[in-house]
Amino acid sequence: MIKPVIILYLCANMLRIITIALIIGLIYRVLTRFIFPVVNITSAANDHLKKMQDQINEMNRNNTPPPAQRKNIKKEGDYIDYEEVK
Repeated sequence: MIKPVIILYLCANMLRIITIALIIGLIYRVLTRFIFPVVNITSAANDHLKKMQDQINEMNRNNTPPPAQRKNIKKEGDYIDYEEVK
């Protein structure tokens, strides 16, 4: 016959294993419901912002004249004296 001390020892170990399994399940549930979606949304937002920044940089490159054309641009212009028309 099994002694009561051994039965208590086995029950205590089983309770510890069940408790650890429940804690691991709870941690997994919290991670999959809250943490992982936030990480996915953050990475998607960062990808979208990077794509938008690349588009803006491409538009700026297309709008700036090449260096040879920039040298020909005059910074000074003729002054036009405006007269008030009555």
